Amino acid sequence: VVVHYHPHANADFSPDTTTFEFSTTTQKPTWTVATLLAGNFTDPIGSNGAGLENPPFLIPPDTKNQVFTMDFVDPKSIPIPLRLLAVAAHMHLVGTDEKITVERATPTATNPASECLLQVPQWNFNWQRAYEYDTDIASLPLISPGDKVKVRCTYDNTMANPGTRTALADAGLDAPVDVRLGETTLDEMCLGVFGIVY
Repeated sequence: VVVHYHPHANADFSPDTTTFEFSTTTQKPTWTVATLLAGNFTDPIGSNGAGLENPPFLIPPDTKNQVFTMDFVDPKSIPIPLRLLAVAAHMHLVGTDEKITVERATPTATNPASECLLQVPQWNFNWQRAYEYDTDIASLPLISPGDKVKVRCTYDNTMANPGTRTALADAGLDAPVDVRLGETTLDEMCLGVFGIVY
């Protein structure tokens, strides 16, 4: 489990007392479930097919409908077909819309050449969740070697965006500033999160 926290002006610095309970087994599982993250690229698309379509990632102050697209094709990272259990979007407070699609190198009748996996057209940072496919494993969408996953994120760095106002207030600011990729909530992210099974 990975969680990144943004320091808030009214933060409580008490130690985190989260605990986890787990068990181990020597029995080989029938299926393996994992999480795959795609996006947050700072560099243009390279020879491996992964990167940012329109660099550099910068959302200037008072800019509405700023769009960035992250491409991910790296066959070394996807060496075998993977079935998607769930898909989630991740941006911060300046984000307004995220769309995740796949362009398949070898489409089939059940896995078309181009497919929208998820779109969150009214992004709300306070309501982040994964969307699970309600079907059996054999019918889950596939991502295979050579397929291109695209994560398109749209931002509004104006005072008309309630998320921008919240991010600025948390940072003690009263006017929009340059926003770049980063870990804090006043920074931004453009990330697709995939629950996979193989």
